[in-house]
Amino acid sequence: MIVYPRRRNELQADRFAAFQLNRLGIVRDTNDLTALIPDLNRKEERFGYPSRIKAFRKGWELYEQERKHYLKNINLSLYSYDRKKEDSLFKFAREEQQVNPEESALAFSNTYRYSAGKNLKALHNAFIIYSQLKDFELALLHGNEILKIGSGFLREKEQMDFFLEMSKIYFQKNHCSKAFDFFTLATMIDGEDIAMLEYQTQLSRLCSSFEENTALLQKRIIVEGANPELYYQLSKQYFDHLDYLEAIRYLKRTMKLSPEHMNSRLLLSKIYFQEWKDMIHILKNQRNYISKFDFDKIITTKNDLFKKAEDVLKEGLKLNRNNKLLRVELKNIRKVERAVSIYWPQSGNYIIE
Repeated sequence: MIVYPRRRNELQADRFAAFQLNRLGIVRDTNDLTALIPDLNRKEERFGYPSRIKAFRKGWELYEQERKHYLKNINLSLYSYDRKKEDSLFKFAREEQQVNPEESALAFSNTYRYSAGKNLKALHNAFIIYSQLKDFELALLHGNEILKIGSGFLREKEQMDFFLEMSKIYFQKNHCSKAFDFFTLATMIDGEDIAMLEYQTQLSRLCSSFEENTALLQKRIIVEGANPELYYQLSKQYFDHLDYLEAIRYLKRTMKLSPEHMNSRLLLSKIYFQEWKDMIHILKNQRNYISKFDFDKIITTKNDLFKKAEDVLKEGLKLNRNNKLLRVELKNIRKVERAVSIYWPQSGNYIIE
């Protein structure tokens, strides 16, 4: 659905207004919001346009969720208002931002404090720089101050980036639940942002279940379109889950889109080779229970799997003759294959080394 710039600005203004109305305690619940929009046009929803009431509810709910994460026992101490110090520190902070970020962050922080909490631009800049410096404790201290005030003073993109950065900080500190909470706040602003979806994949891989990870990757494929890297990531999820059939399906899609995607060739060969070894172990461990007919079928399957594992690598080397990983892997599987000796039915011995 296309949202034109003017329309988008109107909806952002509505979201901001509801955010502030909730922060100031003027509106206690979303049902009261409708009364504050006298020119609400019901035709908007009927024709599929994003309605103003939805934007209002979104802004109100955003502050409702944000306020839960403010830590009351952690605050920046403010100084008595000093206009001269505020102006000189702000000027110094901007001059030093590129050459001396540590001093710049401290100066921005003190600018905010000498402004008696009025210079919100300085506070936001301090948060950004401390985050870039990976000084997570000071970044969280200034981020918590933003939560205390309410992040509604930030522009839409800045607000989304703020929540996303808070999520990444908590992710770095191994606080998965907090990381997810702030990521959810970011998605309330724009849940289809591609950069956020990429980060969510990383977050989910370490903090979520297999079902959540695969659902996220499927969503990204719908949003971003056919993408060999996304198919490859999806295949790895299925591989780690030991669902080799699905892994093979997505690896084949990857190579169809990008024949030179060598990581997918390595993984596909690995799956075929693992299944080949499984056939060997069946022969070894169940030799007394396998009929001649079943044995012949297993031998055929085994040989076919090894050929597939070998061919995937050989085809990759035709595309990239200098790829050392493919060459080494091909050498390794051939070495193992030669080490396997099967005797049927005379000795009844099946050996894999």
